[in-house]
Formats: sequence, C-alpha cells, structure tokens
Amino acid sequence: MIVMGIDPGKTGAVCLLGEVARPVFWDAPLLKTGKREVYDLERIRDWLRARTLTGNSAHAFLEEPNPQPKFSASANYRLGQSSGIWEMALVSFEIPYTKVQPQRWKRVMMEGMEKGKQASIVRALMLYSGCGEQLRRVKDHGRADALLIAEYGIRQLGLRFTAREELVCSP
Repeated sequence: MIVMGIDPGKTGAVCLLGEVARPVFWDAPLLKTGKREVYDLERIRDWLRARTLTGNSAHAFLEEPNPQPKFSASANYRLGQSSGIWEMALVSFEIPYTKVQPQRWKRVMMEGMEKGKQASIVRALMLYSGCGEQLRRVKDHGRADALLIAEYGIRQLGLRFTAREELVCSP
C-alpha cells in the first residue's frame, strides 16, 4: 500500500510512503503567470500518472485547510482552490482519499510540541531521521507537513511499515 500525504498551498508538498519504498517528496508544482504563481495542472497529472497510483493499493490523506481570518479573501480563495485541485486529481485517478483538518492530524502527530512550521520539521526528523537532507531548509515545512500527514494516514489505516530509522528519503 502507498500512503500519500498532501499539504496543499503554494508552499505545500506531497509525500509518498509505502511498505518498502522510501519516503518520496514532491514540492507543489507552480507555474509563473505574470506576477502570480498558480498550480501547474499538467505536471500534477503527469506526476500522478508516472507513479501509476491508479490500480495500486493507495490511499491519500489531503489536508483540508480552514479559511484564515488573517488572510485576505483572495489568499483564502487560492488556498481552497489548491485543495480542490488536489481533490479533483485524486478523483480523476481513482485514488481513494480522506480529508483531514490540520488541527486533527497535528493533535496526533505534534502531541506535546509547538504547532509552528519549524516544529513540523523537528517532528518529521524525529520520526524519519534519514530525511535530514530533504528537510534542511525553513521552507521545507511543506514537505514536513506532507510527511506527517502521510504518517497520520498510516496510523489511521492501522498499517505497519519498515522501521522509519532505516529509511532514506528521496527528493
């Protein structure tokens, strides 16, 4: 079984975890259009197709972001749009998925820790010490969140994989 954790948004990422495969990260594929960056829909399609997740035993856990009062209306719209793009991609490739609120997965995965972006990196490295190279930058918090969402999914599905410490991550 492959478990996919998806942290939508411009700084988001995807992480694949599997029974024997090492964690695989993929940063949000963005396309520059004038002054804005938007999701590159063709790259999402091609990436999912290349991994032939359709037909494989796979399940995705998609973070369902809440509107943030401190964000502008357009920023909240784009956040919801990015989540919807991923949801449609999963439906198109017939990949079963579960939406998960950030508070829910963080309550489980970040227990006893701060909830900030840097804390996600610290927690991800505590669980997957072999991922230091892929989680070394502050901006890698999207990868860390995606990894923690995938790990949350593994726990929700009651799966057991290779000992985390033995795994080396791939970009």
